Amino acid sequence: MVRRTLLTMLICGLASGQRCVPGNDDDWTPGDPDPRVTIQTSKGDIEIELFARQAPQSVENFQTYINDGYYNDTIIYSVTADSSIQAGRFRTDYRGKPNRPLSNESTNGLRNIRGRVALYGPAGVTEGIPAIHINISDNKYLDYDPNTGQKPDYTVIGRIVRGMEIVAEISRMETENKGSGLERAPKEMVEITGACGEPPCTGPVDPDEGDDVTDGDDEQDFITTASGLKYKDVIIGNGPVITPDAMVVAFYTGRLTNENGAIFDTTEGGGQPRTFPLSGVIAGWQEGLGNYDMRVGGTRILIIPPELGYGEFGSGDRIPPNSILWFEVEVVDLD
Repeated sequence: MVRRTLLTMLICGLASGQRCVPGNDDDWTPGDPDPRVTIQTSKGDIEIELFARQAPQSVENFQTYINDGYYNDTIIYSVTADSSIQAGRFRTDYRGKPNRPLSNESTNGLRNIRGRVALYGPAGVTEGIPAIHINISDNKYLDYDPNTGQKPDYTVIGRIVRGMEIVAEISRMETENKGSGLERAPKEMVEITGACGEPPCTGPVDPDEGDDVTDGDDEQDFITTASGLKYKDVIIGNGPVITPDAMVVAFYTGRLTNENGAIFDTTEGGGQPRTFPLSGVIAGWQEGLGNYDMRVGGTRILIIPPELGYGEFGSGDRIPPNSILWFEVEVVDLD
């Protein structure tokens, strides 16, 4: 897959007075949204956006399990506070589920960060129970390490876009040992009562609601600046304050805020952050990252109005004219 780097994608916006023409991407169709599924639990619904381009076989398997009703009447069977919850391995009577085909695409560069969803499937194992793993915090130990070449047992397949507050509530529940594989089961049973794919489990990304990955005890409202930029801190960094002239090293995802919320550029899949001069990117990034006390180690969501993004011209086929843009940016270092 060919994708322009952030340095090219963002510098050729309003900050430089150029129009962007994104590179070719044979696996991408303008306006195509990523598929979504909804997991219905006794605590509330959890909606997941699937990374179909980065983990195609795992996502296809997962959608098949959903459509076949595989996860219906199963339970949240393991809760590790401040780390993860796991679901779908046991029925409500605590009997194990039957095996299904598995795949492992853990080398796709997607990371196990807060709000990401992964699917069980060890390398070399073709059948097993496809348990669902939801990251409550950043779990780097589950990520693929190219230095060792050892594939983790879980493939990241998506991210929660609605219902992270439900996940946070479950993560705080009291647990008890209910048998083998159920050593950290919630004392009060949490059932998966059903699951559905598309349709009808689709919906627009609402820029006023933001991303539910930030929901929970530390949920913050968006702050609107005088320019019309909106920002919200997901994680407060503890490193140096980022200045407008900084050379930033960051992971990011950019998406439209129209009816389908399609991703138009992302570092996900490559596994490496990108480095760029903050003074050379679009105005929304300059203001949103270089001001308001953002620090290295932090993650911030930006909702950028057209006049601070790509304006009346847009950017090739991926960003229509007068688009409002949504970015999630994790700054990991300064160069």
